[in-house]
Order: sequence, then C-alpha cells, then structure tokens
Amino acid sequence: MCAGCFKLIWIAGTVYYVAEAEDRLYIKTLGKIIDAKLPPVSNLSFGIGTFGNAFYFGTHNSLFKAVFAPPDVITVTYLRDKLEDEKFHNGLCL
Repeated sequence: MCAGCFKLIWIAGTVYYVAEAEDRLYIKTLGKIIDAKLPPVSNLSFGIGTFGNAFYFGTHNSLFKAVFAPPDVITVTYLRDKLEDEKFHNGLCL
C-alpha cells in the first residue's frame, strides 16, 4: 500500500483503506493490515453508506457490502443489482 494512493473511511472505530490503484480493501488493526479482494469490476463508487460495522459500496450496476470481523477477516458480499433509476451518492453516513 503506497502513501497517497488510497482513500480513508472511518466506520465505528475501524479505518478502511480503499486502494485506488488496486482492487483491494484494507483495514489496519492492532498494527496489522487485513485486506480483501474487491469484485472484478470497474467504476467502483466508494462511500455509499454505512450501518453498524458494514460499509456499503457500489459499481455502475451492483451493490456490495464489506464487513470487518475481528481479528482478521473482511467479508465482501454481493447484495443486488442497481435498480433502473437508482442513483448512487458518494457520501458516508457516520
């Protein structure tokens, strides 16, 4: 992970690092980096929303959920296809 090439997202005490130059989602906890491979798609739109310990994000046509399960697992789950007239807003509800 290189400095300056990622976005930081803070959710309920967990910082998610989203590498823009890669296809991985990172979390740093207790000095250890945990990562998860993101879906093999382009046009990711990070920061759609949060709820509890879940981070929701989307692509141009699908919604996904990432959940950190301590001590060392990030689970990325496909939720559903984007609705025909649905708009994604790049913001977080903290």
